[in-house]
Parts: sequence; structure tokens; C-alpha cells
Amino acid sequence: MKLRSTATAVLALAALALGCKPAVRGRCNSTHDCRQGAYCAVDGICLASSGTCAPACGEGEICSGSICAALKPVVSVKAPSGPLSPALPHVTVQVEAAVGIALHGIAVEVDNSLEAVASGTLDAPQAGDNLVTLSNFKFNAVGNVSVRATLRFQVAGAAEESVSSVAVPATVDAMPPTVTVFVPPTVESTKANGWFSRTGGPLDVRATVDDGAGSGAQSATLSFDTCPASAPCVYGGTAISQGGGATVFSFTVERAVQAAGSEAPLAVTVKAQDAAGNQAQGTGAVQIDDAPPQIGGLGLVSTGVTGEDGKTWFVGGNTAPAVEIVIPVVDAGAGFASLALHLDPQDLPSAFPPASLDLTGTPAADGVHFRLPVASIQGKEEHFRFTLTATDLLQHVATLGPDNPNSMIWVDAAPPVILNGPHVVYASATPSGVCGPADSGSFKCGRQNATHLLPDDSVTVTYDAYDCGAGMGAAQDSTASTLAGGSRIIATTDKSRNGTPCSSVNGSNNKTHHYSFTFSVAAQAPVLDPPIDLVGTSLVKLAANAADRLQQASVSAPNTGTSGDGLALISLWRWRNQVAGAFAQPSGAPALLPGTAGARQIAVGTMLGASSPNFFVVNPDGSTAWSATVMLTPITGDIAVGPTGRVYVVGPPAPNCNSSCTGTLTILLAPTSGVMGTAHACAVTNVSFGSPPAVIAANGAIPERAVLASADNTVAATSNVFLFEENNGCQADPPALLPVGASNKSSGLSANGTSVFLSTGQGFTSFDAFDPTTARAYTSTATVSTASPPALSAGSLRAWFGSGGSDKMVHSALQSTCTGGTKCWVDDSAFPAASATSPFPFTPVFDAAAVFAVDASAVVHAFPRTTNGSAWSQDFVNPNPPLPSGWPTPGSATVSPPVLLQQETLLEVRNDGVVALATSAGIAPLIKAAPTGLPVAPVVDARAGGSVAYVVDGEGWLTAVQLPLAPLAAGQNAWPRPGRDSCNSRNAASTCQ
Repeated sequence: MKLRSTATAVLALAALALGCKPAVRGRCNSTHDCRQGAYCAVDGICLASSGTCAPACGEGEICSGSICAALKPVVSVKAPSGPLSPALPHVTVQVEAAVGIALHGIAVEVDNSLEAVASGTLDAPQAGDNLVTLSNFKFNAVGNVSVRATLRFQVAGAAEESVSSVAVPATVDAMPPTVTVFVPPTVESTKANGWFSRTGGPLDVRATVDDGAGSGAQSATLSFDTCPASAPCVYGGTAISQGGGATVFSFTVERAVQAAGSEAPLAVTVKAQDAAGNQAQGTGAVQIDDAPPQIGGLGLVSTGVTGEDGKTWFVGGNTAPAVEIVIPVVDAGAGFASLALHLDPQDLPSAFPPASLDLTGTPAADGVHFRLPVASIQGKEEHFRFTLTATDLLQHVATLGPDNPNSMIWVDAAPPVILNGPHVVYASATPSGVCGPADSGSFKCGRQNATHLLPDDSVTVTYDAYDCGAGMGAAQDSTASTLAGGSRIIATTDKSRNGTPCSSVNGSNNKTHHYSFTFSVAAQAPVLDPPIDLVGTSLVKLAANAADRLQQASVSAPNTGTSGDGLALISLWRWRNQVAGAFAQPSGAPALLPGTAGARQIAVGTMLGASSPNFFVVNPDGSTAWSATVMLTPITGDIAVGPTGRVYVVGPPAPNCNSSCTGTLTILLAPTSGVMGTAHACAVTNVSFGSPPAVIAANGAIPERAVLASADNTVAATSNVFLFEENNGCQADPPALLPVGASNKSSGLSANGTSVFLSTGQGFTSFDAFDPTTARAYTSTATVSTASPPALSAGSLRAWFGSGGSDKMVHSALQSTCTGGTKCWVDDSAFPAASATSPFPFTPVFDAAAVFAVDASAVVHAFPRTTNGSAWSQDFVNPNPPLPSGWPTPGSATVSPPVLLQQETLLEVRNDGVVALATSAGIAPLIKAAPTGLPVAPVVDARAGGSVAYVVDGEGWLTAVQLPLAPLAAGQNAWPRPGRDSCNSRNAASTCQ
């Protein structure tokens, strides 16, 4: 509409000019003011050509009346052949002017009906054609315009004037086109998010050049911003369609413009030009994908443990949960399509289903998740490999595995390997000094030259273990040792690492771990089974426990033998001291000297004569403290010790007292400063002692005294009970206690407080405070033979003794008043003992629940003190169950007097040297000492959570035997050993009554 209005205005101006033309030779401003054929002279008069002029008039002159007259300059604009634009800015302005007229300048103006859209000037025009370059184009100006030129000139002597041309219609195009680059979709690119493969025919890349109302697109060229190495960089466009001011150009581009293996978008620029020369450009990208997807690093969703080698390990085996992993996949080109995981069959059992080798993953924001069936891994500590295959939307494929670190996990489906069972380092046993002297012909230590332990030893135990999977880790987290058969855990310490056993298994650098722990026999309190041999060896089975970092555990195989790793050999004897040389028969039971429990010295008497010492005191470490030669004859019977530490021993009985005899008691005082103490001999004529003394403890004004009974006497004897005290010598008290007679000959005596119980062979008689008027005799309807004095309880209100005949095995006697008002002892009919089948030669022992006695046939019996108890017996000749293999089974035997420990356990010594414990469950042998003619009862001291029994044998050995039970304390309801003295000195836990 604007173009049309402009043209109309120009035509109207032209018509107006024609209509106003003056007559010839009329006044004019320009030739346009004159009639046709007339021209406007410089003086403003219209002139017509007339006459001839010679010479001919020049340019810008007219021959009028044969005179050359100068005309006013004429300026005109040649209509442009095409649109005006910044690229086509030139306008030709024609000037006709006489030579004498000075031309000052031309101004060209291009405008539409509203505003100027371009302009140009020329400072020194000339007659003829002048080329004026336009500038100041209004941006995006498009459409019809008029072009007018104005000439400034000056005639000599006159003022400057100007003349304008007639406006000429034209078009202007100062608006560049827009360029849009695109790649038409194909079946291939539609499936691949607009991407193409590098293989195939050329690509059709297009650009739409839209020039709107402008002059229209003329050309287009495509170039790659980065020129490819294997294809042209610039491509010319072919117009394939036009419409609405837009032209579509097509460019045929080779796919080789993409570098091999690359998926980077290729930036392109399309430069276009319209008919007006306006240029524009557009950018785009050609998406050619020649790269497979990128498989990222393996991510662990499930939690494993950090192995000794720094890898993450997962537990395998039947119950192991699947391990979840995540694999990120990146494709910067066409895009990720799928990820497949194929398990490596070499890492799986042969029975694994082939159809299950391919796993289906679950896509997520962080990648594709898979669950690996590690439960299928059995007995291995290796990698679990797989192959990953990633595909993009153009079917480019990337493969990873199976030996890539990102295509495997590490699975430990085997427990650690224990190279050896626990090894006891016997040489490391502590404490030191458990044995006094070094081993010799007459002294042996129970450690047996570092091949055994003592029951209160602590020792270092070691073992080696390794794990080729997750590894052993820290010792406190993964390893321990236990005592077989129990649940006692012993913490271990990882001392060192050495060796590389795993390198040949799976290439691992996991080490062998050398573990160490301290085995304290007393603290861990193993059950010491019956010895496996005759020298008192008990086996403690040790098991090495090893756990890897995944808590898979191993236990060392048990040692079923009798030596080697996995066993601790415990010696039940602590030491053996042959105090008086070979064949020095013991006189009787040894005794403990007063002192600290567990550290008391032991007094031992032998039946040696005066040619060498026959009395010995031994320290608790087995060393000999001191010795003495007592009397000129051997010592006889048990040794008695008082609370002051005085030792009382007797000589042998006379072979015959019919005419004359002498009984001898020796009182020994402990040595001072290593010098043997004083020995006081007490001799009584016309009597023969023979049986051991009893000790009456000091009580107020009554000093410590030894009480002896006469086993035989002459007619001249006046008493059969004698009292002695040490008072800077041997002092005898008045002896008239019982009249002499054959019926009053004694087999021994017991003492309780100040009461004495004299065994007469026909029962017993008791005395209180050595007052004959307090005598109480045992009275029974049948004759009861007694071979030993009774055991006493309840403050001397009850006495227990064994029968020597065919009546009850064991009697319980109570104080009573008999016929005539005399005080006496009678049987307690409520005590249900059976009839005897064999004599009972020794004093019974008892606790609050039962009475225990040994018969002459080597059978030990337990009798309940009440009718609701249960009796039992154990036969030392024919044990049931039999003793372990290798232990002797004699055809007949005798045993020592019983010693009662806690838990109703009896300690016995058989005459062939077997030392054993007897309970209701059976007989448990401990050691076999040398045979002895008449076995004597050991003495017991507390030690190492149990006790130590000091056993003498027929070859002069004093052996310290460890017992698992503590001694039984003597008291009103406990008589733990056949001791006769009120202090029960041969029992560690006794106190004087």
C-alpha cells in the first residue's frame, strides 16, 4: 500500500509540473518549467533552439537566435535496475551543465511517503553520469521508494543555486534474510534421536533462507566449523523449493565428515545471500554417531568388607545373598539402548544352568542394576567375572570383561585355612621356680624337660592361619582359641605375618598370620581327664579357631593321638623327690608343717636306721629343706605335727614285751638359721608304742601335748596312755589312766579337743580331760572288733568306726547311760550300714552327708548318714568301668586309708603304686608310683584352685600330685582323713578342735 501511494504522488507531481509550464521565453526555475522543446536558461528565461551557431554550442548550452546561451543544469536519476541495498548502494545521477557553471555537489535522497530510508552525496560532480553511493540505510527497510537527486551549482557572478531531479521510483531491500539449518528426519534418525550412523549414503542437510518481502534468496553455502580430515569442508546449496519469500536449499554431505569412532556433534554454518546482496547465516549441527556407549565403573550397592588386599569381598556359599551392583552407561550420541550381563561359566559350577548365565538388569537413574548369584560360588576365594555388552540406538556395541576390574567382583566362599593345630611352646611356661633343684637321678620336675605343663602353668600357644579371600583381618576381630569340649574363649594376638601362600591360589598377596595366645591351665580350668599314661599325663585338647573378615570360621581338626599340635600335655605330678634314696620305705603318712596354705613344708619319715637321715622336711617346690637322724632305729607309723610346728615321731614296736620293752617318742623342733633343731627323746619302759601319736592342742593352761597309746606292755606296766610335752626337753605327765591288762592293749587312739578315744580291739573307750572317772566304754550286745581308732564328730558326741568282724561294716556310736548308771557308748540303730564281708582296717572318714570306709579287699564304700541317701562302692581290684588301657589290674590288692576331698571324692593309693580318685561314677587313675608293701594315706595341701597330694612310695619317692578338687576342711561334721591328732595335721584346711 505504501509503494502504491508513493508512485501516485510522483505521477501527480509530474502532471502538475506539466500543467504549470510557462510559455516559451517565460520565466523558469528549471527546464521543467518550460514548454516542451524549450529549456530554462541560467537567467531564468525559457529558450527554444533557433538558428545556428558556429562553433556549435557545448554541453549545457542552447543555440537560441544563433547565439549559444547557457542553460540551467539538468539533473536526472537513472532508475535502478534492481533493489537498492547496503550491498547495492549505487545510484547514477546524470548532470547536464554548461562548462562555465560550477558544480558544487549532488545529494541523493531515497524515501518513502513517511521517511528517508537512505541518502548519498557526491562533493565534486561532473557533467554526465555521476555514481553516488548511498548510505544511512534504515535497517530492515523494504519496499517501494522514490529517488531524487539535487544538484548545487553556481554561475559566475551569481549566488549558488540548486536544482532537483524528477523523483524516480525504485525498491529498497535493507533487510537480510533469516537462515535455519536442519536435517530432515529419516527412519534411521527418528529411531536414534536425530542421529545418523557414519556408514551409509550421503546425508541431506537443508537450510531455509527466508527473505520475507525482500528481494528473495539468491544463494546458500554450508561449511563445517571444523573442517573434517576425510571429507570436503564446504558444500554449495541447491534451491529445491520456494514459497512465501522463503527458499529451501539442500546440501549433500558425506557421512565421512565425522571422524571415525567419534560421536561429537559437527557444528555447521550456512551462509545465504538475497538478490539485494544482503547476507545472513545460520548455524546447526550434523549428528553422526560412530562411537559405542561408554560403560562406566562398577558400583557396589550391596555392602562387602574391605579385604586384607584392599579389595571389597562378598561372602559366597549356599546361603549367601545376591550381590547387587550398578553399572552406569553413557552415550553422548544416539543414546543408550540396552546393557546385557553374561556370567563367566568358568567361575561357576559345571551344574550351573546355561540359561541363567544371562542376567536381566533394572535401569535406574544411576545406571543398570544387576543381582549376582554369589550363592553359586562354592569353596572358592576368587573373582566372580562377567561380560558387559552395551548397545546404543544405532546398534553400536561396547563390550567389557570378563577380566576387567569393572566386570568382576570378589567372592569368598571358603573359611580360613589353619595350617597347624595350636602348638604349645612348653619352654615358655610360667611361673618360674615351680621346681627347686634341677632334674637329676633323685629329683624330677613335672614339666619333664619342657615337654609337659603343670596344672597352674601359663604357656604361650601359637598357630598359623591364612585366608586367600577377604583375609584374616585384626586378630581381636577374627581369631580365638578354645579348649575342646568347652566354650572357654582365649583371646589371641596376631604376632607377625610371613609367607605368601595365596599367590598360587588366586594371585592374592594375603599373608600367613602367626597367632599367639596365653593358655592358663588354672584360669581356663579345663577338665583334666584321667591320665593317658602311667606317669600322670592328662591331655587338654586345644582347638584353633580362625575367622575371616566375612566371619567365615574354621576350627582345627582335633588331635586324636597323645602328642603333637592341638594338645597340651598336663603333668598331674608337680615334682618327685627321692628323699632317702632307693628302697627307703616310708614309715607312714607324711604331715604338713604349719604355714601358709599352698606353701607348707612336708615332713616325711622313713624306716631307715641310724646310719643315715631318716627324717626329712621338703619345701613345696620339692627341694629338701633339712633332714635329721631320729633315734637309733627306724621311724614307725604316721608323723604328727602340732600347731607350734613341733614334730612327733615314734620308734618301732618291740617284737615282744613279755619281759621288758621300751617305747620311744622323739620331739623335733624346726631348725634355726639352717641348723638342725633340737631333738628330745622321750622313753617309757615296760611299754611298746608302735602306733602314731595324737596331738592335743594348747587350751588355756594345758600346753600342746602328744598322746600315745601302748600297743603292748609288761606285767610291771601301770598305764597304757601317756602324755608328753616339750619343755626344754621331754616331760612326761602322770600316766595312771587305765589299769594294765591284756584287754586294754590298744590299736591306736584319736583325740578331739581334750578328749581321747582309745581303740582296744574290742571297741573303744573315751576319756575327758584325762580324768579316769570320765571313762566311757563302747557297749554292744555283740563283740565288735576294731582295728583302728574311731573318727569323731559333733564335739565328741558321735564316733564312727569300722568293724573287724561280721557285724555292720561301719558303726555310728552315741553317748548314753548304760546299766547301773555308767556312762557308755552305744550303737545308733538308725544308721543303716550293711553287714561286713571283709574287715575294715582303717578309721572311717565322713562329711555332713556320708561316711566313707575302705575294707581289707580294696573296696571303698560310701554310707549315707541318713536313710534317704544312696550307698555306693568301688572295687580297686576289679574296677567298673575298668581303668583305661595300659593301667594294671591286679588279682588282689590293698589300698591306703581313705582321704576325703570335696564333692565326696576319695583319694586312694593302691599297693602297686596306682594313685586314683574314687567317686560314685568310678575310679580315675592319676599316676602310678612305685609299689609299696602297705600304702599310706597322702597328705593334702591347697594349690592352684585344687590341691596337692604328697604321696610316698616304696622306693623312697615323695611325689607332689595335683588334684582338681580343694581339700575338705575338718570340723565337727567333717573328718577328712584318718588322722589321730586334734589338728588333723595331714589336711591343709584343718584347724585344731
